[in-house]
Amino acid sequence: MTGQYISARIVELDPSLAAQVIRYARSPFFGYRGEVHSIHDAVSRVLGYDMTMNVVMGIAVGRPFTIPADGALGLTKFWRGAVHCAAVCQILARSLPLRMRPSPGLAYLSGMVHNFGLLLLGHLFASEFARLNEVMQQQPGVALPELEQQVLGITHMELGALLMEHWGLHAEVVSAVRWHHDPGYAGVHAIYPNLVLLANRLLQRVDIGEAGHDELPPELLQTLGVGTEQAAQALATVMAASDGLERIAGQLAA
Repeated sequence: MTGQYISARIVELDPSLAAQVIRYARSPFFGYRGEVHSIHDAVSRVLGYDMTMNVVMGIAVGRPFTIPADGALGLTKFWRGAVHCAAVCQILARSLPLRMRPSPGLAYLSGMVHNFGLLLLGHLFASEFARLNEVMQQQPGVALPELEQQVLGITHMELGALLMEHWGLHAEVVSAVRWHHDPGYAGVHAIYPNLVLLANRLLQRVDIGEAGHDELPPELLQTLGVGTEQAAQALATVMAASDGLERIAGQLAA
């Protein structure tokens, strides 16, 4: 059996998850002009084995968490930011110079789960999470990690990285979760948190996510070998397919 056949059979065991994957494959984001009627179509014609597994993982690992739907950090905005960030990371990854190009699937997964520390916080510590939402509304110009240190004494990056390590996820993903707010990070697997930071800054231009501002650090662009126009085009590509991504985010938040 091929990897694509096996992955399709696994996903088919969960009808809800299968429906999400098919919706994703049908998104204009991938530009597939044919019909996608089944998981097999989604895997073999559009997504491929690697991307399917990372899409499935990104969707499935968020299911156990329950947090309020509304608010600056609520579930609705969380999944909207996660889905769009994953898409921008994937586009950016494919546009990088070949010598440093990361796995598009891992880039996607990094973008999808980079803020899972917020899910963990909201799920386990509801009162502290509510307080953080209040403080964000009161101090809109202050970066989220700074507010978290004020209110909690720990950041969602630290919590998220601990969660990813506990789950045994790829070291690349752990790095992305831990360092995605640090524009100067140049350590192990730096390209993944660098991509997430760049994606979040771009998405801030269309009022998606919690990056705080939309400045693209020149040093980071140089490190990645990405020009400002190339970065803007990645955002434009994703936003052209945003209707489909919004529907996916809405289903994940439901």
